[in-house]
Amino acid sequence: EVAKNESLLKRFQMEARVASSLRHQNIIQVIDICCSDGLVYLVMELHGPRSLQDIIDHRRGPFPVGYIVNVLEQLLSALDHAHAHGVVHRDVKPGNILVDEKKQSIALTDFSVAKVKDGIRITSLGTVLGTVEYMAPELFEGHSADPRVDIYAVGVILYEMLTGVPPFRGKTPAEIIRAQLLTLPANPQSLN
Repeated sequence: EVAKNESLLKRFQMEARVASSLRHQNIIQVIDICCSDGLVYLVMELHGPRSLQDIIDHRRGPFPVGYIVNVLEQLLSALDHAHAHGVVHRDVKPGNILVDEKKQSIALTDFSVAKVKDGIRITSLGTVLGTVEYMAPELFEGHSADPRVDIYAVGVILYEMLTGVPPFRGKTPAEIIRAQLLTLPANPQSLN
């Protein structure tokens, strides 16, 4: 389906270029983009069988502080590297963090909606891309993405790992957006 949709194909190809240009131990390495028999696919390094989202869903509660520090140090190192190279991920979330529990390492993946400094514009102006639970509120108001949106997402992940629940919840994306714009999250100590 991606190969038939020019916009999605461009985004897929951009993900391959962006991810392959970032060489960091905590960023998944894209080795190649391939086309075969009408299929378009990325060849990437193998890193851990589970995402952080899988682990959060299985745990259903707060994580030990040492585990949180280890994950966030690696995630922030990956983002620092990306930001230093003019790349804003724009979709930092537990589902895009692969975990190798044996090595106690993480790898950030899915640069499909990344913003690249001086890069080509793939999305039209006013289009909001990302996962609403982890998106900075200013993006809902039409502001441009910069490295702070990734740091905001890390804060949301930190809150979720400390408490076992996301800071802003709702049954629909609109409810989550409204909660982010109009309310403060519960004090983490009230939940853990």
